[in-house]
Amino acid sequence: MFLPEVGKTLNNRGIIYRSTKRVKEAEVDYTEALRINRDLLEVNPTGHANEFARSIVGLTVTFQISGDSRACSIVSENLPNGVSAEIRERVRILQREVC
Repeated sequence: MFLPEVGKTLNNRGIIYRSTKRVKEAEVDYTEALRINRDLLEVNPTGHANEFARSIVGLTVTFQISGDSRACSIVSENLPNGVSAEIRERVRILQREVC
């Protein structure tokens, strides 16, 4: 199954797009990565939680850069069980900054 790699690739490409100010393309990639990683969580919650969190963080930062008010709603989504302490802390910090 290649979906985990597709999700990672979309997250990585989202980073590239965001860093080159192509926020619309970054939003598309992060949104698709979030959908894929959410689906993968249903199969293996602990195995895909960190990539799911990367998608949330990437999409939130992209929304924040573009001034999109959806940033807070993305950050406030509940993170699934199995997300590392490091990712949880990054999301908490991001939530304080954005919201």
